[in-house]
Amino acid sequence: MGRWGEGEKELVTVMIIDQFEECFTMSEHHQRQEFFDGLIDLLDNLDNLYVLIGIRSDFRGRLREYPQLVERINRPYINVEHLSREEIEEAIAKPAKLVGLGIEGALQQQLINDVEDYPGSLPLLQYTLTELWKQSRQQQEKFLRLETYRKLGGIEGTLEKRANQVFDSLSRVEQAVARRLFLELTQVGDTLDTRRRVRLGELVNSHHSLEILDVVSEKLASKDNRLITRSNEENSQDVVLDVVHEALIRHWGRLLEWKQSYREAMVVERKLEAAAQEWQEKGKRRDDAGLLLQGGRLVEAEEYLETYDELGMLNGLAEEYIQVSRQKHKQMNRNRKLVAGGFIGVLVLGTVVSTYLWLDVRRQARKAEESEIEVLNELTKEVWRLKQPFEALKESLKIVGKLQKADWIKGDTRVGAIGNLRQSLYGVKEFNSLDKHSHYVNSVAFSRDGNTIASASSDNTVKVWNREGKLLHTFSRHSDSVNSVAFSRDGKTIASASDDKTVKVWNREGKLLHTLSGHSDSVNSVAFSRDGNTIASASWDKTVKVWNREGKLLHTLTGHSDVVNSVAFSRDGNTITSASDDKTVKVWNLEGKLLHTLTGHSDIVYSVAFSRDGKTIASASGDKTVKVWNLEGKLLHTLTGHSDGVISVAFSRDGKTIASASDDKTVKVWNLQGKLLHTLTGHNHYVNSVAFSRDGNTIASASSDKTVKVWNRAGKLLHTLTGHNHYVNSVAFSPNGKTIASASWDNTIKVWNLQGKLLHTLTGHSHYVNSVAFSRDGNTIASASWDKTVKVWNREGKLLHTLTGHSHYVNSVAFSRDGNTIASASWDKTVKVWNREGKLLHTLTGHSDVVNSVAFSRDGNTIASASRDKTVKVWNREGKLLNTLTGHSDLVISVAFSRDGNTIASASSDKTVILWNFDLNDLVQQSCDWLHEYLVTHKDEEELRKICKISNK
Repeated sequence: MGRWGEGEKELVTVMIIDQFEECFTMSEHHQRQEFFDGLIDLLDNLDNLYVLIGIRSDFRGRLREYPQLVERINRPYINVEHLSREEIEEAIAKPAKLVGLGIEGALQQQLINDVEDYPGSLPLLQYTLTELWKQSRQQQEKFLRLETYRKLGGIEGTLEKRANQVFDSLSRVEQAVARRLFLELTQVGDTLDTRRRVRLGELVNSHHSLEILDVVSEKLASKDNRLITRSNEENSQDVVLDVVHEALIRHWGRLLEWKQSYREAMVVERKLEAAAQEWQEKGKRRDDAGLLLQGGRLVEAEEYLETYDELGMLNGLAEEYIQVSRQKHKQMNRNRKLVAGGFIGVLVLGTVVSTYLWLDVRRQARKAEESEIEVLNELTKEVWRLKQPFEALKESLKIVGKLQKADWIKGDTRVGAIGNLRQSLYGVKEFNSLDKHSHYVNSVAFSRDGNTIASASSDNTVKVWNREGKLLHTFSRHSDSVNSVAFSRDGKTIASASDDKTVKVWNREGKLLHTLSGHSDSVNSVAFSRDGNTIASASWDKTVKVWNREGKLLHTLTGHSDVVNSVAFSRDGNTITSASDDKTVKVWNLEGKLLHTLTGHSDIVYSVAFSRDGKTIASASGDKTVKVWNLEGKLLHTLTGHSDGVISVAFSRDGKTIASASDDKTVKVWNLQGKLLHTLTGHNHYVNSVAFSRDGNTIASASSDKTVKVWNRAGKLLHTLTGHNHYVNSVAFSPNGKTIASASWDNTIKVWNLQGKLLHTLTGHSHYVNSVAFSRDGNTIASASWDKTVKVWNREGKLLHTLTGHSHYVNSVAFSRDGNTIASASWDKTVKVWNREGKLLHTLTGHSDVVNSVAFSRDGNTIASASRDKTVKVWNREGKLLNTLTGHSDLVISVAFSRDGNTIASASSDKTVILWNFDLNDLVQQSCDWLHEYLVTHKDEEELRKICKISNK
């Protein structure tokens, strides 16, 4: 749209782009870049163009990946909060007035009440008002009425009712196809799920033909149903599908259940389809092991097919891709066996010949021992990939036990074994194995003194164990699955809740004291009051029942509208709280009077607990949150660190202090235990990089406010270095701590002394400079740029070498400690390793997205890289991948080694810094501590008991 400028005849053009986040959720990188380039071109060439962009706040951080666009749209933004009652009233009344519709006052007030304080309700309001309007037209009325609203089902029920009616009208085969279509049209997000457009022809696979997909999508998109839309293309293969409204994705109960059940499958499916697409774009090469699925990726695909293949979710290309990968894997395995057989034969022959040569025997023995550890390392990785972390921990510890004896083994084998142990230790949750139940174990409880454990199982039994895992008693009088078990406070009585609709009360030795009957459906949870005289039980019949210890029913608590999952007493025994599938927590007094309903969770509430003083309630929900409330139902706490993405992290030289830089415009200083020591404020834009001086007493930070700031360790600002005329992306100290180098989007590197005086400006890059690093002797500087090069300079700013070879922007550069090797990280998804003269030595491939940061360990033998694929990868100097560190939930921006090389720190846009432990002795000790009780009760684990020095006495 446009208007004529006042007093002139020049047209002013206004472009409105809403839901800008769909650039990230509904397009590939190259499509997004093409659109952004077009927008930049418009902004550069139209003086009278005004662009208004609407974007969800949680996607603003993604824009920094496209600095050229940010540079042009870097304007003040308006944060749109949830609407007030008055604003909701306007949103309802004004559009109706524009089309000549009246609204009953009672309906208007009901709509406002239903929408207010309901996060994410506006899409539902829009959908509901549209349905009300359609109903009024059908009845030839010009009024929207409360009675019609109630018949539709209210703000939540309107969409739910329509979607269920349409789905239930389909045949069983059509329902399976419809379920797949809705899942395919959902883009799984870290915070909110969004819509995703798909082309109908791309969904054809071995389960679903184009004909059945066409028929079902036509039904869902018909004029009467309107749950999805179809583009009007002549060829059905080219038809594009979309959900009619995002409210369907977020509020239709059935779809929410499907997403909950298949969420993990959907993520794996999207990864497989993206990999298959890349394979197709590169010519479907059948012999390229780098493109095909191998190792853990193939295991993941096999697990997906085993569990979810009946869904028929994978497209035909992905199915073909997996099949070709399987064939390639089989071929490689055959080749390996042939090579291994030959190797073993040669090894045996060599051993016989070397019987007379002691040194050769020793060398061969060492080689065999190292080979054995390498093989065991690979086997342990497979155990981990098969999701058996407890077994992986045991096997990793055995390997490290061998490594401790063979301390001559260094390099890749050592790093790989330590990495496996670290991954297993920090990934395991189990520390003992009580393994006498013959079916699922549903609940476990400790006695108050901590010496006894009770477990409830789908094998219809309750088992009682001592703390070390010795089975003491089995209670076997339930006739169906046992769902919950609880001890009385004195530890003498046990209560169990079962699908047989009863609660049973036992003494500690297993004698049945009472059976509590009265529930009309499965009993999910049971709890004792503190004095042990009262029992509460929660059931699928939507009630909580309160009983005395002898089994007499005292009260039935009604009010929940769905299954009750959990129940708990306050410490004084006067208050009961319950958690339900209806997304609420309810608080009752002992007589069964409802005191408060705690609302705020957006999904099923599974569990609830009181604090010891009885004043605080914690609830756990399927919405991935734990909420903490007071007894009146007020939400008490939200714990935060950085308030936006963490962009850079650095260790002090002594390894005891960490600094992190963030988009929240601050630098935070922490101790190694994660305690916040100082927050450095003063920058007025993103902080992009942070560095310590060698003595650890000075910190430098680089910011998008075009400055470098120098601080002491306590957070006092010493100097502000001004001179760059664009964002400053990277900062580094020379080894003697007297010189600072900074890299900027003004295409230059500047060198300063510690007092802030500018010494040199290094010019030569033709695009933004993203990273700068000093060699250890301080005589050489390396810089990485978006002109796809790394440049090497002497200290006075003379250009020595230009390193070319990357095919996209270069984000990060680092020197090895001896100064002879340089590593660079790039948007082309690789890390390249060069010698000092600029000769390319190795290209490290394995990341599936942009590589943002690279660092050397102090000994120069190990390289760590951080990527937008949410991982940190650890490599040897020759480019062999040693470990992949997973744990971040968003892109990883920066990575650094501690001075002793035993810790890696990574900073991510998920607002966290993760410290990864590679200290062999510490990992062994922690693993032994973790496994202690298991090893005490499992005397057959002789090798592990020996490593952990557990006596056989």
